[in-house]
Amino acid sequence: MVFMGWSAPARDIAKRLGRCAKEVKTSRRMADTIHPTKSVEQRLAELEEQFAEMRARVLGLKPFEKDWRRTVGMMPDDEYSRSAARLGREWRVQADKD
Repeated sequence: MVFMGWSAPARDIAKRLGRCAKEVKTSRRMADTIHPTKSVEQRLAELEEQFAEMRARVLGLKPFEKDWRRTVGMMPDDEYSRSAARLGREWRVQADKD
């Protein structure tokens, strides 16, 4: 799967959903080979149970606690912060030259 431009939490959720979908496909194929004579009602009940389990997993996912939105603006706007930013810029410029 390609997740270019997606945020880290969105990529993580998409990957987890992909794994859940693969698990359901695998379990359904196994169920069809083991019990090919199951009634439609039985198969529907199993699918509803699997869906409820997947739904609980997805709804239970929590976003990352720390992302860039919580980090931006954390440094106070004072002399020390501006000095640190200036020194960091100078160091990066020097590192790029090397």
